[in-house]
Amino acid sequence: MVDTGNAYGRGIADGVTQYVNEINDNRLVIQLPFEMKTLDSLRSWPFTGLVIQAQRPYQVEITKKLTLPAVNVSTTNGLSDLPLPTVCTDNFATGRIGAKFYLDRGFQNFAYLGQPGYYYAQVRGEGFVSTVRAAGFSCQTFDWIESGDQPAAPRRTSRRRGTPADPLAAWLRSLPKPTALMASNDLRAAQCLRACETLRIAVPEAVCILGVDDEPYVHQILGVSSVPQPGLRVGYEATRLLDQLTQGGPPPTEPMLIEPPGEVSARRSTDSLPINDPDVVRAVRFIREHAGRPIGVEDLLEHTSLTRRTFERRFRTVTGHSPLEAIHRAHIDRAKDLLAKTDRTVHDIVAEAGFGNANRFGIAFKERVGMTPTAYRRQFRPQ
Repeated sequence: MVDTGNAYGRGIADGVTQYVNEINDNRLVIQLPFEMKTLDSLRSWPFTGLVIQAQRPYQVEITKKLTLPAVNVSTTNGLSDLPLPTVCTDNFATGRIGAKFYLDRGFQNFAYLGQPGYYYAQVRGEGFVSTVRAAGFSCQTFDWIESGDQPAAPRRTSRRRGTPADPLAAWLRSLPKPTALMASNDLRAAQCLRACETLRIAVPEAVCILGVDDEPYVHQILGVSSVPQPGLRVGYEATRLLDQLTQGGPPPTEPMLIEPPGEVSARRSTDSLPINDPDVVRAVRFIREHAGRPIGVEDLLEHTSLTRRTFERRFRTVTGHSPLEAIHRAHIDRAKDLLAKTDRTVHDIVAEAGFGNANRFGIAFKERVGMTPTAYRRQFRPQ
């Protein structure tokens, strides 16, 4: 019983189906309407358990009345408030991934757009802000309540082009530029993008915008970068736990938190660098665009008139690390993305991530990630 109207819910449904297909014991998966408020008519059905996004009190009551094992996959509410075993996204890690994405690109101004009343938004913000602060920077935050979230009230009109006064607009104007902004989800990111367009704030030059969920309708139309969610694995692990509970296994004492897969899906809304050195900008873009093939510092020098010594010094001054280190990071990030999001073999990924041979790839990956490529993939793609 999940909301398949969004990417996360569809991923969960796919994960449930994948687990049931793998055990192959003639079980049937039934997708119940997410808005269903009573299951009285289904009491005679031979259900053995329920995977549910328990976002509202009545949904928790449904599980109690059915007296069946159930596993929650929602983080809309605080996890300690739910009397159900839970398998869900690690929202703190989601925020951390967003912050790291910006920090690796050299940003120094950061902002987080939250959503009051939603637990997942709060924890994502905590992950983003704490990671930024640990790197020595501050972060501006804003919990934006949309007009539809509250009773209607008289609206003041701004003198600026006659538009209604908007707290979000005022906050966006106040941010130092350029700013690396993360929103609690893709819908918030899209609303922020539209607000910037209305205010004539250039995206991504003045404000970069990053969302969460990797919703197709947002990134295909608006080009919004996003942190993908591990819906597939959440659904798979939730169904595995439900299977154990139906066989008399004990419920877990803590929620199972699953980190998002791989890296940020970067698009137009974050395609900017806070770097004033054009030679370094060209080098960084070249590394990003060619992370899938073997490249060296010599390839970067072809796009600048600088000597190698001067180029490496300026690159390190601007980014905090050497050009060679930037190349290695790009190759590893490319490999992590392919491992988490595709079914390509490790042998194929070696070539597609710019490594010369499998042995060198395995050593470099374990040194930088702390585990083997196979172990890393297993975190995101159930076998």
